[in-house]
Amino acid sequence: MIAPEEKLTIGWQDDRTVTIDLYVANVQAVTSTGGGATPTLLVFRAMPNPFTSGLAIELGTLSAILIHDVSGSLVRRFAAIGPRLIWDGRDSRGQEVPAGIYFLRLPVGAASIKVARVE
Repeated sequence: MIAPEEKLTIGWQDDRTVTIDLYVANVQAVTSTGGGATPTLLVFRAMPNPFTSGLAIELGTLSAILIHDVSGSLVRRFAAIGPRLIWDGRDSRGQEVPAGIYFLRLPVGAASIKVARVE
């Protein structure tokens, strides 16, 4: 079983333009026994991180995603989506969220991915 705090952080550089862009993606695994003897492994990731206007969230399975701010308040909930979603940086009322740290969480398990929105 993978502990919720275990994650792999991958960084890469894109220097195809005059400026050099650095990207970081967090890959994190969450396990759930779900009543069966064999745990179900759910893998999800978000990129680019940090992001400005769009964050691609990829899931290994159909799942809902909860987005919280640093105070723990629910910013947005995406119902059973799968396997890819683009978060446009807006809350559930359609308002742009400010630059800051946000947490993506699957409803199963306690693990989360920390992402940063920058201006």
